[in-house]
Amino acid sequence: MGGAFRQVWASALPVVGDAFDRAHRNSLRLLKLVNSLLDFSRIEAGRATATYVPLDLARLTTDLAGVFDSAMEKGGLQYRIDIEDLGELQQAMLVALTGWGTEQDRRRSREAGLDARLTKPVDLASIDALLREAAAQRAN
Repeated sequence: MGGAFRQVWASALPVVGDAFDRAHRNSLRLLKLVNSLLDFSRIEAGRATATYVPLDLARLTTDLAGVFDSAMEKGGLQYRIDIEDLGELQQAMLVALTGWGTEQDRRRSREAGLDARLTKPVDLASIDALLREAAAQRAN
């Protein structure tokens, strides 16, 4: 954004160039936040559909940690990522916790591939029943 505009101001007043860069970065952050809020609004209104794809969680975690490499190096810190086989995680039970509890909401959860749905406020008996169900499924 504003490449030529920024160059003119930066050459005339370097301080303005720094302020321009900061304002630009902050405007991009704000745009991301607004877009995220709009996405959540669409989801809550039922106007967004989820697409589920297989995920390599180990690779994603490693890639995400790699984002911090330069900051860790700059701070003189080291870290190690130790990820073991996530095979058991592939059998995880997906449970929605939501404030929406109509039959249509429950149907949408089933269609989206969720194993269960809990509506707030959740009582301990409901959680206990889900854990027992998950344990029974693993035993089979």
